[in-house]
Amino acid sequence: MTGVQTCALPIYPRIKRYGHYGINSNDIPGALEWYHAHLGIIASDILKPPPADETAPIMGIFARLDRGEKPSDHHCIFWLPAGMQSGGKTGLNHVSYEMVNLDDVFMGHEILEKKGYELEWGIGRHYQGSQIFDYWRSPFMPTHEHQTAGDRCAN
Repeated sequence: MTGVQTCALPIYPRIKRYGHYGINSNDIPGALEWYHAHLGIIASDILKPPPADETAPIMGIFARLDRGEKPSDHHCIFWLPAGMQSGGKTGLNHVSYEMVNLDDVFMGHEILEKKGYELEWGIGRHYQGSQIFDYWRSPFMPTHEHQTAGDRCAN
């Protein structure tokens, strides 16, 4: 050995865990109300166009588990208006997977690009939640997101 250290890189991008899912809904406040009553989900951010007053339409709600004083992820669910997404269809918009780190997001991007998958959006950074994201349309049409925490990209 010459004293040179080698680093074994992963062969495939590493998924840390399921992150969240996005849902197209015709009644976002009603959906949040049901999830809160039955599952304890609360809003993290409610997106409205300016001026964001009571009359402004809801453009999306990020929601999370209510863990009281315990920290939780920014969101585990994201509701989007069905009329603005996926041809107006209600239901699943996307599923998100948290990757181990930024390198895994980029590795996934390169692999999916070489395999001919359709890039939906990314690589970028979400303002809410701070995640580094990459969205891809699967051959079966649903969208999936690879993301990693933007505030701790170097693991």
